[in-house]
Amino acid sequence: MKVRRNSQPQHNAIQGAGRYLIPEHFSKIECLFVMENELACRAALHMIRATIEEYCPPGVLMSEEQVNGHFGPTVLDEAEALSVAIVATVERLSFNDTPKPPASSIKS
Repeated sequence: MKVRRNSQPQHNAIQGAGRYLIPEHFSKIECLFVMENELACRAALHMIRATIEEYCPPGVLMSEEQVNGHFGPTVLDEAEALSVAIVATVERLSFNDTPKPPASSIKS
């Protein structure tokens, strides 16, 4: 089977055109994908925030404005603030510091 050499310039022309067209389309698709992912992440973090506000002790979670000022406005910054609140809740509710009652002296 012989490969035709005259088809190679056409192939190079297609590749050359693809170098200019494909990255632009990929960047648009990537941008839409990132935006959709960020919206989904923000929605999930909003549900976690609402749960923490409802069930955790008051004062462990910063407001959204405080998070933006202290950590930053990104999704990862919000996630970091939520994780700090969860750790603070666990530390407050930890039973390790509570003294255990003495064992009963009743022998069976």
